[in-house]
Amino acid sequence: MRSRPADGISLLAMAAIVGSAAAAGLGLTALATAGPVGAQPDEASCTYTVSAPQLITLPGGATAVTATAAASSCSGTAQPTITTVCLSGGGSAGNCKTVYGWDTAQVYMTATQMSGTFTAKANGCWRITMNVTTQCSPPPPLSATF
Repeated sequence: MRSRPADGISLLAMAAIVGSAAAAGLGLTALATAGPVGAQPDEASCTYTVSAPQLITLPGGATAVTATAAASSCSGTAQPTITTVCLSGGGSAGNCKTVYGWDTAQVYMTATQMSGTFTAKANGCWRITMNVTTQCSPPPPLSATF
């Protein structure tokens, strides 16, 4: 004859419940620790674009050169974190602008001379969800001569 706990569940049934809970716990533990923390497929990344330098007229009539950079797409679980665009040329050391997330970075430069070659360089970084490292990839620089 089997003994029964006070609530009417047999020891055999209780052992089965505890065993099932332990098995479920082991399954969860294996999922949480399988592989390196934050491991993601290789295709998770973002691509960035940079615009060629353009001459523009600012409000008030001043002439400037501008360029933009932005994340154009991300694959997998990647999300853009930082975008920087730098503009140089026209006898000036240049300027840079940094933005975060999906925002578009736009830099303006009023050079001492609005002729010559201006170069826009950019860098974009992204983070893969659940990964603490950030990866970056600069698109190729673009130049324009005015």
